[in-house]
Amino acid sequence: MARYSDETLRGLLLEEAILYILSRSGYVPILNAGTDVTLLDGRSGLEVRGRGAWHQIDAVADFSLVPPFSNPQRLLLEAKFRNSKTGIEIIRNATGVHKDVSENWVVDPATVGKRTARKRYHYLYAVFSKEPFTKPAQDYAYAQDIYLLPLKRSAYFQTIIEAIDNVSFDGENKPSLKDIRKHVRNQLLDIYEDMPIANNSFLDGIREFVNICHLTGYGFMTMFDGRFPVFLSAGQGLDELDIRPVNRVRIRVRDGNWFIEDRNGRRLFSFDLPEEIFRKYEESGSLTRQSLARIKQEFMSDFYAYQVRDGRMRLIQFVIDQRWFDQVKENLGMQ
Repeated sequence: MARYSDETLRGLLLEEAILYILSRSGYVPILNAGTDVTLLDGRSGLEVRGRGAWHQIDAVADFSLVPPFSNPQRLLLEAKFRNSKTGIEIIRNATGVHKDVSENWVVDPATVGKRTARKRYHYLYAVFSKEPFTKPAQDYAYAQDIYLLPLKRSAYFQTIIEAIDNVSFDGENKPSLKDIRKHVRNQLLDIYEDMPIANNSFLDGIREFVNICHLTGYGFMTMFDGRFPVFLSAGQGLDELDIRPVNRVRIRVRDGNWFIEDRNGRRLFSFDLPEEIFRKYEESGSLTRQSLARIKQEFMSDFYAYQVRDGRMRLIQFVIDQRWFDQVKENLGMQ
């Protein structure tokens, strides 16, 4: 019988929710190894080949576009569903895996003399977390090029968090995590090959989680200031709107949650920020309104995201509404 905690099970569900959302913004989830020699369908799940070992990384996605002078981007994704902050030990492990897989690039022996190498990927490693990250974890991740994405202050993502929190497995004959992942992924991505799991209450929780993801699971990845990855979780129904190539937006903080609004005041996205951004402007243990305005000005004046719509991917720009922001600064007595 499989043995794992609800925390591990819920981390799996969080990974699948993120993968599903990313699949709508330019990323293609890798469902199996196929003919890719850098991947392996292991006994417990998907494995990625490193220079020194194979590493189990179940949530893997390739970005659809390949930038000039770059290898194809492959994202390795990990998610933690803990009730406490995610610590440095998780980032140490991620760093080791990231380094090892990034060094797995050798000349294929069959092509010696022809200067032909195996296909090489530019690996990125991201850790999502229900709760924030500890300061040592953030400092170490930033130094080691591991991307951290907290979700606690993203209001629109909380419906998915709540649905995950309601999933648990009571009773005997636990299915393997591999089987659960396959079942959930098939449901999310509408793949009709499925493996039944004989536990009605558990399946009810999974079904509710999938329904919530289908209703609210839309969003983008972006980079603030070219340094900090941020997960934008969209408000319900936003995927039905025609987002323009250039969007002038307002950024507000309400009850500790960050929102992006259009110029008419409609909330488009919620998001969370790495605490290291806050620490730069924190004064006497709290953030003033002036500090929040400076954060917006330095990190959020403009940013980009990719959107997939009708099978096509396009680049979208978000620019802070300067007239509105000038008024905000004037009201705060800022230059």
